[in-house]
Amino acid sequence: MRKIHVHCLEPDDRMAADHALFLKECAQSALGDNSVVDNPKDADTILLVPAFRQMFHWYGRHLLNDPVVMRHLDRCFVLESSDGPADYLRGCYVSMPYSKYCPSRQRAIGFLYAGDTQDRGLQMTKPIRLFCFRGAPSHPVRRELVKRFATNHDGTAALMDRWMNYSDGEQRVYWEEFGASKFILCPRGLGSSTIRVQEAMQAGRVPVIIAIDWVAPTGPAWEEFSLRVPEGLVSDIPALLAAREGDAAEMGRLARAEWERYYEPRKAFVRWLLSLIDEIGTPGWTPEKEIRRWSSPSFRWSEGFDPTHRVLRRARAQLP
Repeated sequence: MRKIHVHCLEPDDRMAADHALFLKECAQSALGDNSVVDNPKDADTILLVPAFRQMFHWYGRHLLNDPVVMRHLDRCFVLESSDGPADYLRGCYVSMPYSKYCPSRQRAIGFLYAGDTQDRGLQMTKPIRLFCFRGAPSHPVRRELVKRFATNHDGTAALMDRWMNYSDGEQRVYWEEFGASKFILCPRGLGSSTIRVQEAMQAGRVPVIIAIDWVAPTGPAWEEFSLRVPEGLVSDIPALLAAREGDAAEMGRLARAEWERYYEPRKAFVRWLLSLIDEIGTPGWTPEKEIRRWSSPSFRWSEGFDPTHRVLRRARAQLP
């Protein structure tokens, strides 16, 4: 019997605390012969839940001051859902970009997300439009989609200035567009991933993933139910989707089946999470080496914590 402990790294952060509580509830309902324990010293695996924000150079000091992490680092694995992750801990990352992805330490995964498309009857709605997108202007590719497709006769694209605090009316429009569309455009935002991918899967629609740096999580048969479009080729989207329109219904059915197999929070997600953690194996890893790595110049440079690196990165971003 495997014993799991869920530990919130920032219990004073309301979103992090709620996320940790939801993860614990999902683990309790999904693990079968395994169990969730309250004392970390009794656990075989400790799941760490950080806050939903970008990590900076001071986060290493925060980890050093966490008694659970320091006493049981060899059994700790993070479920990191923020848009700006740093490679402090082994574990599963939602938005670790391909340029920083390290398979010996990390696995890509989706959001642990309750979702609410199931109660909206979207699977029973017959789509009449080719595609849709509606979201915050958090990346240039999103603004490009709206610039090109706001008045497109095959689909719709619109921006909203809110983030997770949509009004009831805005939510209604969002899901109505989902239900009316065969393909859901899923451009990256601040992070390389987006919640729309699994919203589309849950709704039985085809996710069109527009993110060069997105790492596809191991497990779902992505090539069978999703499409990928490079960020620089958004102008080709209407023609690409028109060519695949006849496949949309079957791809949507497969997307829903894969959501149930991997993403469904109270039955599948935690089992998937633990199976991915079991794949992680770092030769020569020790807690002592890990702690020293956090303060090493190479780690600070690779994460952009070094002031010189930050200046160079800003300068590079301004080049034509």
